[in-house]
Amino acid sequence: MAETLGENQRAARQSLTTPEILDVRQVAEILRCDADTAAKRLNNGDLPGLKFSHSWIIPASVFYERLAEMAKEEAAKRRQITLEEAEARRRLSTATTLPPPVAADVAPKRRGRQRFRPPGF
Repeated sequence: MAETLGENQRAARQSLTTPEILDVRQVAEILRCDADTAAKRLNNGDLPGLKFSHSWIIPASVFYERLAEMAKEEAAKRRQITLEEAEARRRLSTATTLPPPVAADVAPKRRGRQRFRPPGF
């Protein structure tokens, strides 16, 4: 009888932690980060969740929907950055022109320290 009661309690406890509702530790495992980081993201509102007393409860379906939205937003930002970089490169390549040619009779300027040459050399 006592074994049956323990099994019932264990089954009830497992039903509370089904994938339908996640806690901070489970979210951290999914995101592969620290539990403190997951709690900060929940507290900031980046991730959906409800705070009861001192713990967070996260509906799994809403969490995965938000995760998909965040992935799409990040991809759009990366895509926009690459489009802007391509446009900047295109503008740079069309805007650059060759420097004017150097006249043949003008000697090129010497670089570095010049040696002393006595007059007449």
